Amino acid sequence: HLRYNLSTLDWPADDLGQIQDLDNSTEDITLIPFLDIDSPISPTLSNEYGIASHLAQGSNPDGQYQLLVPLQPVLDRGDVHAFSARLAFTSDEAEAGIALRNGRIVWMVEGVLDQYVTSCQAGDADCTCAEGDDTSCVLAQNSLLTQYPEEYLRLTGLQFSESMDVTTGVFGTGANLPQVSSDPNQDDEDKVMMSLMSAGLAGSFLGFQHPDLDEIAANFGNPAAQPPFTPTWGINPAVMHVVTGTYAHRDEAMATTTQTTTVAFLDQNYVDCTVNTTNQLTPTLALA
Repeated sequence: HLRYNLSTLDWPADDLGQIQDLDNSTEDITLIPFLDIDSPISPTLSNEYGIASHLAQGSNPDGQYQLLVPLQPVLDRGDVHAFSARLAFTSDEAEAGIALRNGRIVWMVEGVLDQYVTSCQAGDADCTCAEGDDTSCVLAQNSLLTQYPEEYLRLTGLQFSESMDVTTGVFGTGANLPQVSSDPNQDDEDKVMMSLMSAGLAGSFLGFQHPDLDEIAANFGNPAAQPPFTPTWGINPAVMHVVTGTYAHRDEAMATTTQTTTVAFLDQNYVDCTVNTTNQLTPTLALA
């Protein structure tokens, strides 16, 4: 069962049953595993972790919540050995006590349901029409068909972690330097970024976390810096852009930095390849 969610299943061609396949697609049924577990609270961060939370059905005098937590395969050399689930609680929720019980695995069966429509709405990627015929089209919509409980569950590991005030930094040369220079005496992005990561961040920050990111950012932001630029590991601060941010949790820091901060950093400091096709086509950024 561990490999069920790694592939989609084909529903045979059918235009009469409750589940119809009208477009000959081979990706019609998907099995999605969840950890179904009871909790005395509905976690504030449920949406951020893809957790569905609702009051438990039936007799529920204690106001228990039923949580559906997405399960991810634990892989080793391509083999699936287990599933992992991730739940997050605020400090107040953790202080009040976390009492989870009745854990079980359930498989949600998601299907693509086809139906004939007279036409497709503009921009609807789930709707297709036969070539040359825009009056008989097929609309494919995802729908939850049913769910099946897994008979057994064995807990093989449990890990707790706590984080706060997590600081991240993004480093890049922007348009200050060419990406690659044929002149061995001229700095370029490749040389400077390699020096930053090998001689700078790896040895000083990653090894001992001294100086910290705030001090590193201040060093690179020093307008009065002079050669040999010792505080910035021999790199002229004028060629480096640095952005730092502090977050309440490590997961928030990673998600925001990789999905939002880097996009804004690239937009502000690098030349769009559609504007200048000869410079900064593949920027190199360092994240710490």
